[in-house]
Amino acid sequence: MCLKTIIKYFLVICMLFISMTVYAEGISLVMDFDKDIYKTGDIVSADLRFNGVSDETTNSLMIKLRYDISAIELATDNIEQDITDGYIPFNLKVNSTLNDEINELNLSYVSISEDIHLKDDDIVASIAFKIKDDFSADISVITITEVSIISSEFDSYTVNAGDEVDFTIKIENEDINEEQEDNQRKTITQRYSGNPNRKVETENEQKADAEEKENQEIINEQIGSIDSNANNHIFEDIENHWAKEDVMHLFSEGIIKGFNENNFAPDLHIKRAEFIALVLRALEINSVTYKDAFIDIGTELWYADIVQAAVDANIVTGYDGEFRPEEYITREEIVKIIIEGWEIDRKNINYKGLEKYSDKNDISQWAVEYMAMAIELDLIKGINEIKLAPKEYATRAEAAVMIYRLLDR
Repeated sequence: MCLKTIIKYFLVICMLFISMTVYAEGISLVMDFDKDIYKTGDIVSADLRFNGVSDETTNSLMIKLRYDISAIELATDNIEQDITDGYIPFNLKVNSTLNDEINELNLSYVSISEDIHLKDDDIVASIAFKIKDDFSADISVITITEVSIISSEFDSYTVNAGDEVDFTIKIENEDINEEQEDNQRKTITQRYSGNPNRKVETENEQKADAEEKENQEIINEQIGSIDSNANNHIFEDIENHWAKEDVMHLFSEGIIKGFNENNFAPDLHIKRAEFIALVLRALEINSVTYKDAFIDIGTELWYADIVQAAVDANIVTGYDGEFRPEEYITREEIVKIIIEGWEIDRKNINYKGLEKYSDKNDISQWAVEYMAMAIELDLIKGINEIKLAPKEYATRAEAAVMIYRLLDR
């Protein structure tokens, strides 16, 4: 590495930790929660997104947020599992204790060679928290305390430096009624500016990839190993969930399993590789030896043989030589995969079902016929009466329901 590059890297690191004073107009960082009301023991899914982005780029980004450790904790002991990258490949994820009451999460991205373009309303990172079983108060607060951005020209910005924004989670220890279970989102915003995009594989990610194949049983726990007590098991966080019956049917069949022993985490997003594994399990298709079908999948990855089987069965094709296995899968992608997987005849498609949705023009051209057919077959519904949200990431519950509806046809 040349001296100039080393100096640039050092300066970038230093600048991330210097107090910034410049603000950019029009851009906000928002945090979307998957529900409005939670019970103790529930998994909380929080997505970080930027709004108001135009053409900003960055090679360094730091986000800090703090949370009350008496109320919530990360969902598992594995920070790489609890904090999932969106389109920004964070190099460093640290969960540290500030005092007896507060923990701080620090997400940092630094690149000495690649600039990333910020995307408007696209997921930067997803964080899985768990409400502690012994939490007895009514509310808890998660606070984003700093967002620092450095551009490739060393322009630097900070949002809400010392100006905290709070999100309140209402915790109910009693059963949630159907009206409260609506998938409403509360959003917090704070002033910010910046720039980020290309996937950089870090040493930690390489180690994780090597371990994944050796620990495939961990994946099986998430996507479908059979539990001998499945017929008697009820996940606490789907007791009043709209997808409960379909999820439990797939669980009893050994097609899908919980996020952990007590929770299914229905509103967490599901990755493309994970969904393909579910589809092949539902279709009872065995994996086959991987043949380098995609440039972004190596033979050592746990899903390599599974994806190859999906390719051989004409279920997936990928994007310009890439499969993007670690990206979250969208609703329109799921629809295409299940219709191809179940070899549903696409002749005489009725497109009238799309007309009532105001965002029908957001459907990718390749997905229009699949979405029209899925609506006609009642495989998918809008997220409300007028919005289909084809490009929104699908949740574990939505994935399970669509698979179950096909199996039940």
